[in-house]
Amino acid sequence: MSVNASPILIAGAGIGGLSAAIALSRKGFRVRVFERDAAIDAQGAGIQLGPNGVRILRGWGLEEGLFETGSM
Repeated sequence: MSVNASPILIAGAGIGGLSAAIALSRKGFRVRVFERDAAIDAQGAGIQLGPNGVRILRGWGLEEGLFETGSM
């Protein structure tokens, strides 16, 4: 697959933006993520992931980190 040399720009480093960045980079695209906050940290709310979301993270090799930092 021929991938354009220009990076894909993603606004926001939340679960959606970071997931898109991982998926696109795994397909060979150059990706740049922009976040307005100075640091990525807890925002006071939890994120609930369903079985399909966990399955995707597992496929990306992130299952161990997910269960280390998450709660059930």
